[in-house]
Amino acid sequence: ALLAREGVPVSALQRSFIQLLWPILTLTDSSRAIYEPLPEVGGKLDLSDCARFLEDIPKGGLESFYGGEIAQQIDDDMRAGGGLLTREDLRRYKVIEREPLRYRYRDHLVLLNPPPSGGGSRITRYLETLAALDSDLTNEATYVRALADAFCLVEREVAGEITGEAQPHFSRGTTHLTVADDEGNVATMTTSN
Repeated sequence: ALLAREGVPVSALQRSFIQLLWPILTLTDSSRAIYEPLPEVGGKLDLSDCARFLEDIPKGGLESFYGGEIAQQIDDDMRAGGGLLTREDLRRYKVIEREPLRYRYRDHLVLLNPPPSGGGSRITRYLETLAALDSDLTNEATYVRALADAFCLVEREVAGEITGEAQPHFSRGTTHLTVADDEGNVATMTTSN
């Protein structure tokens, strides 16, 4: 919450993502207030609304998020913006714990989402394909090329399974990534595709 309140410094990579997602990030008045004008590298994003949200969650607890004041605000915002999520959806939400898929890639144990999510098995296929390419991963250009090749090969395979044809197939959906280390640090990112 402190970083959000003080403003998040924008890196070159973040700026490139903001440019890429510009039509989405500037869709509403509230998001335009954050992203317009396009922030310069080294500039700061004003995420004070996010800071307030993060500070309010511990005060009201999960009940506030899933059925109380925060849930009502989400419902109101969704209705105003033509969104689909309702307060009732939040109230009925249940966590389903599943055993993760475990995949060993080089010297790392990778834990991935199991079915019904398709992401874990797809990432496993990316990693298997990348390992089979046996590229020099210490060279950035060779590594990026190997990654692109692995993605293309797997997407053609998946498209063939779905359509019966070997062609790239990209669907809409949501990508979520969580990274955790052995010190308890966690970072997450969710992006609509």
